[in-house]
Amino acid sequence: MSGKYYFFPEDMAKLEEKIIALNERIKELGEEQAEVAQQSTENFGHDDFPQEAVAEHRKLVLTQVNHLNQIRRNAIVYTPGKDMGETVKFGSTLELDDGRKIRIGSFLVLAEHDIQNISYKSDFARALIGKRAGDEIIFRREHFVIKSIK
Repeated sequence: MSGKYYFFPEDMAKLEEKIIALNERIKELGEEQAEVAQQSTENFGHDDFPQEAVAEHRKLVLTQVNHLNQIRRNAIVYTPGKDMGETVKFGSTLELDDGRKIRIGSFLVLAEHDIQNISYKSDFARALIGKRAGDEIIFRREHFVIKSIK
């Protein structure tokens, strides 16, 4: 995984919270793993399954936090300005002819938003980026027209 990942400030804050929570979980699982190892030793190693299960769970959480840390290291926090131009881009809010309002959002949309956010990396966002108001988009056999871009 390389490159840059763009985030709105509120999504970046949620990413930070998620990383902190996962690190706490890793610590808890480490303590649990030590307890289970002690119990296994007391049982002369006859039942190692609980220890292996905790170790595997800890490994999965470590992998997840490492992945998120790599994203965070390559993250760029972006606050859209008032004049976003005439084409759809990261940070644009658009209204479609079916009444939906969508904002082209962060790499990971983690926070609660007032309007539906979709990741700029999603297939739908990629179909919208670069388009102008009045353009027709055909996406997965559905037809949309962009009514407005803000």
